[in-house]
Amino acid sequence: HVHREETDFKRLARRNKLFGLWAAEQLGFHGDAAEAYAREVIYSDLEEPGEDDMFRKVTADFERHGKTVMREQLAAKLGACLNEAQEQIR
Repeated sequence: HVHREETDFKRLARRNKLFGLWAAEQLGFHGDAAEAYAREVIYSDLEEPGEDDMFRKVTADFERHGKTVMREQLAAKLGACLNEAQEQIR
């Protein structure tokens, strides 16, 4: 049970980082700036249960940069990031 919880935590943390790095790339951030942005996305997910807090942050940042993104696009990308995280953790 403890191992499963630890694995779930690692998988979600990795998913969020991958999602943050993807969003950073879309916003034109690279290197240290991309890593810093990914951390902001990770921290934004701690505000409330679920992904809505992360989606709000990324959506607002996209809008500030003149980009449009739909919630469905973010959800699909987050799902793809989860799949990638699962593969990486195995």
